[in-house]
Amino acid sequence: MARVNWRQVAGPLELRNWRPGDQYQPQGTSGTKKIKTLFQKFRVPLWERRHWPVLTSGPSIVWARRFGPASVFAAGPDSREVLTIREMRIAPEQTDVYRSDKAGTEG
Repeated sequence: MARVNWRQVAGPLELRNWRPGDQYQPQGTSGTKKIKTLFQKFRVPLWERRHWPVLTSGPSIVWARRFGPASVFAAGPDSREVLTIREMRIAPEQTDVYRSDKAGTEG
């Protein structure tokens, strides 16, 4: 489970698969890291990488599976509005991607 400071999120969120070249600074690390490099460091098998989820807000990665929230989006003790991210398994027929904006609409 990950916690994101909702006030840091500037626009709509999109859950998508990782793409070559994706990079961000995971919470607790120094400097940006390519997700491909994190895959190698954490020995993520090639067959799992294909459908690896990342949550984005515009061009910025907010969260990535196993690697956690980006430093700039991570909730801290003073965060008043927090988005909790929890990954759940769903049935294969329910694999649509949902987008949500800060106003709470879905599309």
